[in-house]
Amino acid sequence: MTPDGDLDFNKTREMLIEAVTSEEMAYQLDILVDFRHTTGNLSTTDIWYLAEELSKHDNAYREKIAILVNPDRFDKAKFFELCSLNRGIEAGAFSTYEEAIDWIFPRIDVPHKDAPGR
Repeated sequence: MTPDGDLDFNKTREMLIEAVTSEEMAYQLDILVDFRHTTGNLSTTDIWYLAEELSKHDNAYREKIAILVNPDRFDKAKFFELCSLNRGIEAGAFSTYEEAIDWIFPRIDVPHKDAPGR
């Protein structure tokens, strides 16, 4: 985004591709992209192309891409999620940080040693 918070499709695409293909990030990662403090909107066509571009590099990140947006942009994030899922990318759209983190790192309930059945 620009210093004013406006989204720029070409820069957004370049930065995401750089993040998933960087040699410094040679290991695979889950990704959380926070768009909450941005203004302006990517068009549905831009979102479709962004998901298509990311699918070309799906071996560079481990499993999940979480998109964090304000509730008024949730429909666009859900569209990105759908486009990504159609390309085999596990993406999720979220309006709270906690939901995104819980999705990336699901809680595993480990039974206590004194729990019944042990």
